[in-house]
Amino acid sequence: PRPTILSPTVIRRRRIFSVGVQLHDGTEEGKQAQLLSSKSSLKSTIAKYLHISIKDIDETLKDGVILCQLLNEMKKNAVRKIMMPQGQEKLSTMKATVNINGFLRFVQVNLGKDNACSVADIQQGEIPQIYDTIKKTDKKSSHANPIYKLYGVELG
Repeated sequence: PRPTILSPTVIRRRRIFSVGVQLHDGTEEGKQAQLLSSKSSLKSTIAKYLHISIKDIDETLKDGVILCQLLNEMKKNAVRKIMMPQGQEKLSTMKATVNINGFLRFVQVNLGKDNACSVADIQQGEIPQIYDTIKKTDKKSSHANPIYKLYGVELG
């Protein structure tokens, strides 16, 4: 067989796709790859649970509505009160903060403060930190089996 000659573009693409969420090399290219990977993974997690497609994920998450709904799909009644926008209006900053705090309260109680993103991460659209928090929450909720809790044993 003939050896494959790779152009610099193909090599760069392979490098980007081989760089995982946790393994960026500190370069701008690595950070960009991490961001793209996190955005894609977060969009697919949202689609899996909420059955919706989001185009502009950075702006959509800032009011906390989708994050709270996502938590409620992972674990029933995780966030009891979600402030919803009226019509086409955006949520006020105060109402968005209520949603974000409800999301973070659940995450901090169930995973610990060290495993949660911050209010600033959500408001500034820091997708890798938000995705990391969602991923840990999803992993924890998928291991929690109510039958084991009855007998004092918890998985995960």
